Amino acid sequence: MRKYVLLCLGLVCNLTLLAQEKIYIHRSDKTLTEVNISNIDSVSFIDYSNNIYVNCSGTTATVINPLISKWITVTVSGADVMVNSTSDDSDISYNLSVNTISLNKFFIV
Repeated sequence: MRKYVLLCLGLVCNLTLLAQEKIYIHRSDKTLTEVNISNIDSVSFIDYSNNIYVNCSGTTATVINPLISKWITVTVSGADVMVNSTSDDSDISYNLSVNTISLNKFFIV
């Protein structure tokens, strides 16, 4: 029994010694991003395809824009959101989620 406990304790200690502190993200544009694992609160693997997500809560707005490579830029200032597109792609969806009524302006240009 004592050997079993020491073996388990040794394995747990070994795993903590080999734990990583950073994650490296390789992007399709050949860039490498380094992120401390302690700064990550969640990970999602979602195919956003041609969707731009705008979430407004309180006096702030957050945007997920996977189409930045298609010349679609999003500017956020507090609760004001401006989407500017020079893309010829007509198959773009805008998903707007408003948790309060404090959304001041939402422009699609």
